[in-house]
Amino acid sequence: MACVACGRRGGRRVAWGVVLGCGFCAAVGVFMALTYKFSIIMIMTMGESVVVGDYGVREVVMFLLKSLGGRVYSVKKLMKLVFLAQYDVDVERRVVYEYRYGGRPLARAEFYIWSYGPMSNEVYDALESGDFDLVSGELGLEICYAGPVPQLPRPVADRLSDVAAKYGGWKPWQLERHVNQLLGLDVPEKKSDYMGVWLNSYLRVEGYSLVPKELHG
Repeated sequence: MACVACGRRGGRRVAWGVVLGCGFCAAVGVFMALTYKFSIIMIMTMGESVVVGDYGVREVVMFLLKSLGGRVYSVKKLMKLVFLAQYDVDVERRVVYEYRYGGRPLARAEFYIWSYGPMSNEVYDALESGDFDLVSGELGLEICYAGPVPQLPRPVADRLSDVAAKYGGWKPWQLERHVNQLLGLDVPEKKSDYMGVWLNSYLRVEGYSLVPKELHG
């Protein structure tokens, strides 16, 4: 499949470039495919719930979608919701708090800077797992999930619920603008300079303090 913007051909990331209408995302597909891959998640189904041991990004996405009525419009919006679940930014103090559970990032996602702001390869992988329906509508791609609610650790579930309640009604462009403003990426030239850079590296170079915030319970 060729990207509608740049005409390049490649693997599944090119397909995402077509869906997002972003030639750059398609062009960097090979790079994204070589980034960190999340470990295999062991899942058991019991009754009306999914029982997980060490949860992953897939369960995070499932929970967010169930919190939003089983669907969300656009990959961009989903990406930003996952980001906001994992990070909190104190703009004045230039401190970024990374929520963690079990000594690892809460959403189990690594973020890189792309054309729409922070994007995660693991979220793309989760959407390709077969658990979600991707439907093209009048306004673009809609992500749907009709399965059971995953049983996550209580602090994780509470954090995801709070983010869904606070930002679930925001439009994709509002979330994009909000997150980019939080990170100082609302200047196009600056964002272009850091395109493809790991978020943690960007924060370090730009003088932010990245502070782990472990959740317990």
